[in-house]
Amino acid sequence: MLIGELSQKSGLSRDTIRYYERRGLLMVDLRRENNYKEYAVESLRVLEAVARLKKHGFTLGEIDEFVDLFANQRKSCANTAPLIEKKLQEIDLRIKELSRIKRDLRRALQQCAAHPKGQACQVLESMFKA
Repeated sequence: MLIGELSQKSGLSRDTIRYYERRGLLMVDLRRENNYKEYAVESLRVLEAVARLKKHGFTLGEIDEFVDLFANQRKSCANTAPLIEKKLQEIDLRIKELSRIKRDLRRALQQCAAHPKGQACQVLESMFKA
């Protein structure tokens, strides 16, 4: 299929598809006489997988690894599970970090509520302390 059809079916722009091709996520099946690129039907599956993986927080570098496993017939869970486990660990760390930030912001909001209006905000002052 041509890039326009692939773009329409995937919902991605032509520029995004070209970028993914340059990254090696997509392969051109063949070039027509008019030099148009013909993408394999499998390309749509790859683009859909990329979208799902991005939605789950995977970076394009990490997605490269998934695509490599799929393209090279190394589809066992023994190969896939470590990539997922690594992402879960990153998510757990991010959740802890966000929880700490949330706690700090709640504390700052309580401090703001405790100070009368018209006074200099100590929270703001502490943000800009030297």
